[in-house]
Amino acid sequence: MNEFGIIYEWNSETLAVKEIERKSSKIIDISAKNNQRLYITSRGTILGEGDILNGEMQGMQDAVKAEVLQDRILILKSDGTVCEYVNGMLQNKVLKERVIDISGNMTNALYQTVRRKNICNR
Repeated sequence: MNEFGIIYEWNSETLAVKEIERKSSKIIDISAKNNQRLYITSRGTILGEGDILNGEMQGMQDAVKAEVLQDRILILKSDGTVCEYVNGMLQNKVLKERVIDISGNMTNALYQTVRRKNICNR
């Protein structure tokens, strides 16, 4: 993704780079794993293409980052709270501290607070 929110895709077989179709809003962040792509817009909405989410995530208005896990999507909101999107439903995660960053691999989620990192297995 470049500074204008234009997203490019690289094909490892052909070594070709191409621009991905523009979305309706400016894209500020992306996340992709397996058969899922996520686009976080400047409005805080999440658009998805893939096995977990196709289209706009309903009920999400203030996302700043999202991570694709094996069968769910982990979302950091602007107020420091975290949600998960699982089986078509958006659920709040109950965490003791305000979160400043998230990441994850296929089965584990990592929540970083001001004071420490917490690894949470599913």
